[in-house]
Amino acid sequence: MVPVGHVMYELNQRMKAGQVSGYTHIKQLFADGIHLNNVGSYVVGCTYFATLYKENPKGLPGEPYKVMDPKLAEVIQETVWKVVSTYELAGVATSLRVGMPLRGALEALSASGAKETEMAMAPPKSKHGGYMTLKCFDLPNGRMLCLVADKVADLDDKVIVELSVCENPSQPVAMREWKTTESLSIKQP
Repeated sequence: MVPVGHVMYELNQRMKAGQVSGYTHIKQLFADGIHLNNVGSYVVGCTYFATLYKENPKGLPGEPYKVMDPKLAEVIQETVWKVVSTYELAGVATSLRVGMPLRGALEALSASGAKETEMAMAPPKSKHGGYMTLKCFDLPNGRMLCLVADKVADLDDKVIVELSVCENPSQPVAMREWKTTESLSIKQP
């Protein structure tokens, strides 16, 4: 799904917060209250590009849409990517969550460019105990993720029981902070 409406909403929030120079409301992207003007068309074009190609629209030229202000184009591109890369139905982000099958999580992580890392990297202590499957990954965004799955022997039957994220894996082992979460969105390349 191409989340144009979600992008417009986020852009409107930024306009109202004074983060888009020269714009105070999303209505300014409409020529007549119904049809988009050139800037609005650029927003839609960037959103389609990011969704279809699963790429950050950073650097897409605004000139074909008569968007001549590079700062405006940059705000639009950042807003588009923030929404598209985290909106699950756009197909760019995959959400891992507690209770999902481990095999599906491993496939999504592989597709995202995450690299499995050694357990010697001091993963978090699981509150679940026992002999569980524990896999750690270096994520493309610089974070580290550890998945804890249940004790079921067959990989196809395992489900995630815990997700822990470390925002600062470059810290010494004793200083790493781990946060347990119910879900985590990961970007596809």
